[in-house]
Amino acid sequence: RKINAQFAPDFEAQFVEWSLPSTRAELARCDIALLPADPSDPAKGGASANRIAEVLNAGRFAVANPLRSYLPFADCAWLGNDLLQGIDWALTHRDETLHRIKRGQTLVAGNYSMARIGQQWLDLLHGLVRPADTPR
Repeated sequence: RKINAQFAPDFEAQFVEWSLPSTRAELARCDIALLPADPSDPAKGGASANRIAEVLNAGRFAVANPLRSYLPFADCAWLGNDLLQGIDWALTHRDETLHRIKRGQTLVAGNYSMARIGQQWLDLLHGLVRPADTPR
């Protein structure tokens, strides 16, 4: 309600229960995705960059709290503690917002493609395998 009150009629916030199908559907129809998370929460210390990468890959702008895993996306999204400020920034810097989305898509394509992630898994697993004659 606070978001809608502050930004209407230019911006409408809607919260949708998370699921893979709903995420895909909502990313297809939104312009900005909010990714709230408390950076001081120990449970978020190991959070992946999947959410922000998915938003950017879909061609949408991410406004997110600055989780450690999101920091490589600082030039591609808006990262900060006040998400309302991030929404305001995106609405008042439309050209830069579009440039950041494009930078994000390039970053995701280069570093988060299925082929790249698959190769990283293979490298990790090969590193764990010991030759048969190596003592354990």
